Amino acid sequence: MIAEDRKNTQKIGFILLPGFALMSYASATEPLRAANLLAGRDIYTLSNHGSDGDLSLSSSGVPVPIDPLPGRSVGLDMVFVCAGAHPSIGMRPAFLPAFVSLPVMACALAAFPVVPI
Repeated sequence: MIAEDRKNTQKIGFILLPGFALMSYASATEPLRAANLLAGRDIYTLSNHGSDGDLSLSSSGVPVPIDPLPGRSVGLDMVFVCAGAHPSIGMRPAFLPAFVSLPVMACALAAFPVVPI
């Protein structure tokens, strides 16, 4: 990847709460992956983050590899929080410092909660 491409690449992080909804996660990541494929280069760089070791389990039990929770030095342009039907169950004390440390002006934050019908 040339330097100009890296400069024009958006870094997008996904914070996966334990029991996150896999459908919400896939609905957010797949269009970004497809955009990279169609562009023939990385327009978006995706990273997964969580607090429970190396994997986060979805509500259906599918494991997704994760990195530690992001801090200021990660340099994410946008962060999505993926939760399940009961996000308070998956919320860990480690999440709050991660949210607080994200630069407010430099980072957009969105959440994908799923509410049971």
